[in-house]
Amino acid sequence: MIFVDTSGWVALEDPADGHHQAAARYRDGVAAGQDRLVTSCYVFDETYTLLLREVGPKKVRAFRERVLAMERSRVLDVVHLSHEDEAEAWEVLERIGADKKWSFTDCTSQVVCAKRRVQRVFAFDHHFVQMGLVREPQ
Repeated sequence: MIFVDTSGWVALEDPADGHHQAAARYRDGVAAGQDRLVTSCYVFDETYTLLLREVGPKKVRAFRERVLAMERSRVLDVVHLSHEDEAEAWEVLERIGADKKWSFTDCTSQVVCAKRRVQRVFAFDHHFVQMGLVREPQ
């Protein structure tokens, strides 16, 4: 299982992103291996907001349709955090996240990865390495 972070989604969707080509190559390799993907509603909130600003509403709607298709085909699982998960994310932020300048979304991602025993993350964000996870592509 691979957690997909905002930085991975944005790199895939925005051709002007500096990691776009690496993200596309990684996506093609992951698709060939049939790995399951997981992300969170918080990651999508961040992703939609960034994409709206960078590529516009039409492309955001097209991206949302692809995400829905991935969910229907069971390639992607979107986690909706519970109140307990959010409380745990606040604890992560207070314990270590603030010192490392993790966003609250980063903290929720750490909670999701820990609970689902996810070790691999499709991201270009160095915070996942700080969390002890394997960031891909390397």
